[in-house]
Amino acid sequence: MRYLYQPYPRSFAWQSGVKKALLYGLVVCCVLTFLRPFGLHTLSFSTLLVNTLQFGGITAIAIVFTTAMLPHLLPYHFNEDRWRVYKEIIFILFNILLVGFLNTAFLYQKGTVDVSFNEALLWMTVNTLLVAIIPVSIFVFVNQNIRLKQHLAQAKQFNEQLDKKEVLAIAPTTSSPEQIVLLSEKEKPELRIIMTHLLYFTAAGNYVDVFYLNDAQEVQRLTIRNRLKALYEQLPPTLFYFCHRSYVVSLHHLVRVHGNARNYEIQLRHVTTRIPVSRNKSDELMEKIAIT
Repeated sequence: MRYLYQPYPRSFAWQSGVKKALLYGLVVCCVLTFLRPFGLHTLSFSTLLVNTLQFGGITAIAIVFTTAMLPHLLPYHFNEDRWRVYKEIIFILFNILLVGFLNTAFLYQKGTVDVSFNEALLWMTVNTLLVAIIPVSIFVFVNQNIRLKQHLAQAKQFNEQLDKKEVLAIAPTTSSPEQIVLLSEKEKPELRIIMTHLLYFTAAGNYVDVFYLNDAQEVQRLTIRNRLKALYEQLPPTLFYFCHRSYVVSLHHLVRVHGNARNYEIQLRHVTTRIPVSRNKSDELMEKIAIT
């Protein structure tokens, strides 16, 4: 059961959702046109083509709703950073059932169903679940394992690169002053600190939580009213990494990279929190490690 709670890679970008919907709709059209199941073989080619385009269109509309619209209507429930294996299985089955429901309603409206709508819907639901749950689960598990192995192997390369560096320290240069002053959105100085004492930043609405070390090497937190991007622009980009839309980390304290099926996570000195790395920023991670 623990496996069902493992991270799973899922993107809810609307562009990706629309592309998938069009692809799945096209696949449905092609399969129905060439295999002609469910009595479609009795239709003339022109009538067959009209029906398969209708089924494909219904499929595309359903997938657009679930993958492109629903995640933006319910962002908390469709958070990519909290997506798990069991959620992916349920999500795929929901997509299949929704497509089946809409196609059943379409057939019933056309008068091609001999039984009541409720009976037809029950038949479709039971048979869809019986047929789909095993292959869907196998697909999700296989894909999760493939992604996991890929990310673990890449994380190993990241860590080998880190291990080659005897000292992860910031070399003093004229472009990297020892101290830095962090400003609020009103340009008010909020924190004057030694650069290497900064650990990481995390967005908290209209505020940013700054985690840093005091002179006793104890982890402290300071909340600053500003956007994360604005604070990042106050930092030397070669020494800090905007690894996620909600996190900026100090490369000086980077000690380990962990991989899972969804993405990578960064381990820093002095803190137990693992910082997520966005999938679209993972290629940048090796470049940042190389210049640390």
